[in-house]
Amino acid sequence: MPLEKLTADQLTGGRRRRRRGNREYIAFLRSLRIGQGGRATVEAEGITRQGIKLRLKRAAQEAGVTLKFLPSPANEVLFQVVARPGRLSSG
Repeated sequence: MPLEKLTADQLTGGRRRRRRGNREYIAFLRSLRIGQGGRATVEAEGITRQGIKLRLKRAAQEAGVTLKFLPSPANEVLFQVVARPGRLSSG
């Protein structure tokens, strides 16, 4: 099994990118109203469909929204904001 040596910058740089991406997800989800949603593609995000869903679930928790995942093609994730717990629903 070939191993590859990585510098400290290379190791922490990946985590910074993930955190930055998660902040972008949180900001996006906070901008949505109940009933609105979005789409993410595997190609654009550079991670698997399950990875996108996991990132969205974590961001939704931080943003204070509840998501519903909708049926979508294998290379996409469609989602909708269905609630904002602790807030009154508004359309």
